[in-house]
Amino acid sequence: MLKLGWVAVLALTVAAPAAAQSADAGIATFLKAQGRSFVLEHARLVDGTGAPAREDVTIVIDDGRITHVGGAPASVPAGARHIDLTGRTIMPGLVMMHEHINYFSGAYVWDSMPGSVPKLLLAAGVTTARTAGSESPQVDLNLKQRIDAGRAVGPTLFVTGAYLNGAAGGFLGDTIVRTEDEAREITAYWGNRGATSIKAYSSISPNALRGAVEEANRRGMHVAGHLGDISCTEAANAGIHTIEHGLTSCAKDFEIAPDAIGEFRYDPASDAARKLIALLIAKNVTIVATPLGTEAYDPSEEELSMLSPDQRQRYLELTKTPPPWMPSKEAMASWNKAHREFERDFAASGGRLLIGGDAMDFGLVPGYGNQRAMIALVKAGFNPLRVIKFATSDGARFLKIDDRVGTVARGMIADLLVVRGSPDRSIEDIRNVEYVFKQGSAFDPAKLRAAARGMLGQH
Repeated sequence: MLKLGWVAVLALTVAAPAAAQSADAGIATFLKAQGRSFVLEHARLVDGTGAPAREDVTIVIDDGRITHVGGAPASVPAGARHIDLTGRTIMPGLVMMHEHINYFSGAYVWDSMPGSVPKLLLAAGVTTARTAGSESPQVDLNLKQRIDAGRAVGPTLFVTGAYLNGAAGGFLGDTIVRTEDEAREITAYWGNRGATSIKAYSSISPNALRGAVEEANRRGMHVAGHLGDISCTEAANAGIHTIEHGLTSCAKDFEIAPDAIGEFRYDPASDAARKLIALLIAKNVTIVATPLGTEAYDPSEEELSMLSPDQRQRYLELTKTPPPWMPSKEAMASWNKAHREFERDFAASGGRLLIGGDAMDFGLVPGYGNQRAMIALVKAGFNPLRVIKFATSDGARFLKIDDRVGTVARGMIADLLVVRGSPDRSIEDIRNVEYVFKQGSAFDPAKLRAAARGMLGQH
């Protein structure tokens, strides 16, 4: 008993403070410049509205708010720090709509990663993130509270509650709901605790989906769907708010079997495509594109360095010897092409398209993945300014926070990123983030990444 007590005391006095420090160090460790008042001079400005860039702009931040956008200001806050941003572009902070604060263990479950994922997202310029479901939503909700209080670093989080699935669902962390009442109960439970949305997963029944939607509507929440057994047509008619992953969730609408994705060719003139897109737009359903799920992915050494040693080894083994269920590269290339065509057609028809990273397995790294998702949409034919708008003001408008973030204008919260280069001309420059301003605090991407290196998949 004495030895056990000594071990317990040692654990509390040594291990607990180290864990607490990693979670609660606050923001000071990660700042590139002190204070919350700045004069950002001689920058290009991409304001998030879709308008062309403006040259040689000065932005004044006073106590976390933007007070001036334009030429030389008449006055600046006392003690404000001046930063010359010649050759840099200022953009709104990214508002990303399909993020996970967890990573797949490789066996049965996704483990929460509050020590690494928020830092990686913020380092890439993601200042607002809607999570897209969790096996441990209370971790996301508690993390949100710590970030909001300045006790931890990361984006402002909009938390999605549990995965609602049928009994046939494949993951042990799902919340099984069989009836409308069960779905209402779980949606209400997480809504009462601060979640702003709930996730319908691939094996949910039509009745359970209907119950979740009705309860979400009653509370001002929304329902996000990664669909499978239910088609996008059925989900839209049930009132679902967002469809995640686009064509992956709508496979049933096109009669695509899982083993036939390599042969599928999307035809925008087909009856299936025209009817589905018209219905989604009529029902005001948003599609959240997640290009990393279908695009060939070749992580850089820097990205791999963010993985824990065992996750890195797991990724390398998967790459060397793909499991039998993994589609071929040719099939994935065909599937990826169909997704981007469907998304272009949907957006061109007037549908609302948003963007998410969905980096939670297979060597995908949050933050880097969000930048890759934007680059992928431009490669697929979208204009860079349009993609930036998807990832900033459009996301903010969906979350009903566009009165304070998502664009760069006087009176808005100073959620900004400073990028070396011109991402409106060359979207690859979105990778060159030098400052991330969140509520006026100037974060250093290099410090955030250094703190997360080697942790993804473990912490």
